[in-house]
Amino acid sequence: DPIYGATHTPDQIAFMPVIVDGVLVSWVSAVAHQAEVGAMEPGLSALASNAWSDGVRLLPQKIGTNFELREDLVQSIGNMTRVPDEQILDIKARVAACTRMVRRIKELTEDSVRRSLSARFVAALMMGVSRSGKTPTCVYLAMHFGLYCANYPLTDDDFLDDGLPPVLHPYRDRLFGLTIDPRRLHEIREKRRSGSAYAKLAQCQLEVRRAEGLYRHHRIATSDTSGISVEEIATTVLQQSGIRRELLG
Repeated sequence: DPIYGATHTPDQIAFMPVIVDGVLVSWVSAVAHQAEVGAMEPGLSALASNAWSDGVRLLPQKIGTNFELREDLVQSIGNMTRVPDEQILDIKARVAACTRMVRRIKELTEDSVRRSLSARFVAALMMGVSRSGKTPTCVYLAMHFGLYCANYPLTDDDFLDDGLPPVLHPYRDRLFGLTIDPRRLHEIREKRRSGSAYAKLAQCQLEVRRAEGLYRHHRIATSDTSGISVEEIATTVLQQSGIRRELLG
């Protein structure tokens, strides 16, 4: 429906959220101009005198969950036109395009330190224990400020001594440590792997204590992500690091 943002009824748009570690970091969309939308004539008619003559006016509606389409709803939309099969295929094409974008964005966030092209391209490197907010922050900074950021998950092997993990040495001047209240970390991990040693409060307390000790020893700027949004975390990183930012969009 043009009243909700499209230029006219043939412009149909699919939207899909990008959710990383349970945090909504962005949206992707795909738009296509439909040749047939059930108007008084195929396509758009120059004789149309009101909005009701322009064909299907689709309200914003949820047509799928977890990458699965509601086939009954998609079929219903298709049946409102003269060529339902074409309409249905075009809907699925838009959804497929969004799905590909979502998966590509997620791929770019996985193991970004080990897969980075060159240290000189990394604006900042987020380090922290698992589930402390590293990946959502990197994605947000990339999507909204055009900054290429990497992340490094601290594990038990990184706490064997007080040294900085060798892989982080090229990024020494761009490191940023994320910490989190152990009780909040425990809640987050319980939702992911309930009852596991990984999620136990004692394990969370140990990892956070070691990470904060590493930050202090190497004088790494830090931010506590407990109870704040990804937008607030990103703003803190920008302010404390002094990174030049370019607002996109």
